[in-house]
Amino acid sequence: MSKGIRWSELGALVGGELSTRTADLARAGRDFGNETFRPPAAVLRPADAHDVAAAIRFGLGAGIPVVPRGSGHSVDGQATAPDGIVVDLTSLRDIRRSGEHRLTVGAGTRWGAVVSVSLAEGLIPPVVPDYLGLSVGGTVAVGGVGGTSHRRGLVSDNLVELEVVTLEGTVRTCSPSESPSLFDAVRGTQGRHGVITRVTLELDEAAHRVSACGEILPDLRTLLARQRELAVDSRYAHVEARIGHAPEHDWSFTLSKARFLDATEVSGLSADERIGLIAHADHVDRNAPAVMRDQARGTWYEAPHPRRSVLLPYHSAEYVIGRVLESHRRSGLGEGGHGLLMVLPSEQIRTPALPRPDDEFTVLFGVQATGTPGDGAGLARMKRVNELLSRLARSMGGGLYAAGGSLNL
Repeated sequence: MSKGIRWSELGALVGGELSTRTADLARAGRDFGNETFRPPAAVLRPADAHDVAAAIRFGLGAGIPVVPRGSGHSVDGQATAPDGIVVDLTSLRDIRRSGEHRLTVGAGTRWGAVVSVSLAEGLIPPVVPDYLGLSVGGTVAVGGVGGTSHRRGLVSDNLVELEVVTLEGTVRTCSPSESPSLFDAVRGTQGRHGVITRVTLELDEAAHRVSACGEILPDLRTLLARQRELAVDSRYAHVEARIGHAPEHDWSFTLSKARFLDATEVSGLSADERIGLIAHADHVDRNAPAVMRDQARGTWYEAPHPRRSVLLPYHSAEYVIGRVLESHRRSGLGEGGHGLLMVLPSEQIRTPALPRPDDEFTVLFGVQATGTPGDGAGLARMKRVNELLSRLARSMGGGLYAAGGSLNL
């Protein structure tokens, strides 16, 4: 479809770099899911939002797809544009202060860079995803959950302003008070209504120290009940759980919780209570060792990642999750694979496009599976279980988190 297109015409319209090099096309043809290879015809690294707008208008005129890409952490090929243009937003990674408790960042900025800048001034975004290698714009485009979501909602619920390129190729600014319909349309919809190019974040005071600990629960029912209890316990700012495959007794259920303490609270602790206190920077990057292990053993970049996340009403969560775990019982979720579980008051989900189950509490359940390269049968089995999870979630009054669309994390 892209044959005969004069890329020099687009190159003359943009201030960034337009590439048709084989290596760049190959890199943009895959995402974290590692299940498809669909290289584009060109890759644009924009200098600003106007470059993104020019690419969209060019794509409309040429009849080819234009797909934005952040860190490439999508798993179903959303970040690829076969025979089209991939807009590599990692070139938009500037960070600047825009108020006493605000940061304005380019959409391609990684969360690691954001928290490095904010923590240097004693500040932190209210919600930060578990993996700091994600891009800010992509996270907003899917919603963005974190361990503080039971108290603060999603990343997309804590924004001051967005710069957006519409599907017609115009650059606009939107916020809760300026163009609120556009603001609501682009949050949590994965690029279906526009490309986010700049994000202004509200910041909280960072903790002086974090007191983190874990609990091992005997079964899924107890884990859900314990998380529901902690979701309304004001002492704990961070709560999340992981479900791991343990062949000797099928599954392990581990709950992580943390208190964010100011200097006064820390000074009031006993010597024993101070053991295990960590800096907020260490807590926010707590998953870095696990990612490094996956990268070292080749399961991060090379392996397929058939993943699926859903939002469930609390009253049906045990049944749905139980069915999925039973389906994975014998073969597990792959090396390094796990289930992610969060329980949050439904009122905290304030992004209109995201599913909000009719229940006082919502359960986010994510199957974080890792396939084995070359094992087509195993990958197919994992994908069948993902489809089962999707069907069960819909039938029980829930829905998919980060479903469809074109924009990646």
